[in-house]
Amino acid sequence: TKDKEHMTIQHRSGARLQFGPTGDIQFIAHNGQYSVVFGENRMEITGSQDITVKGAGTLKVDGDYDCTVGGNMNFACDNDFNFKGKSFNILGGGNMDIAVKNMSIKTEGSVMMDAGGGLSLQSEAGASLVSRGSSVSIAGASQVGILAKSGEIALESGGAMHMVAGGDF
Repeated sequence: TKDKEHMTIQHRSGARLQFGPTGDIQFIAHNGQYSVVFGENRMEITGSQDITVKGAGTLKVDGDYDCTVGGNMNFACDNDFNFKGKSFNILGGGNMDIAVKNMSIKTEGSVMMDAGGGLSLQSEAGASLVSRGSSVSIAGASQVGILAKSGEIALESGGAMHMVAGGDF
């Protein structure tokens, strides 16, 4: 029938290859309940999809690329895992956990950390807060504590030093 032409090649098990009236192509393999439909610049897969590339692989998208996953998303890499882009944005509705052997963060500009709850920086070895080009400020809305559980506390100034207490000193 004109404009409703189709051609089907079907195995007695139900597996088939079908060419539809719009030029779409459909593969159905019943041993794994797997169906692939090509048409209208789309590909629809019913069933699981596992792709194995025995060699290098590249996916190049000349426009935007959106990936939506209804469950968990996991990445695994045996070597380096690199991201490169103009900006890198992460928006999470839950926790963010990072566990690595060593970590280095470098920026060309400023760094700002804003915690809606508490903030704790801890180290098993030494820790330093250093500014190579300007001042360092430590401020608290109610208290600031400096504690050395053993050893000494040293305050040194290359200029004037001021201490002011609104109460006992």
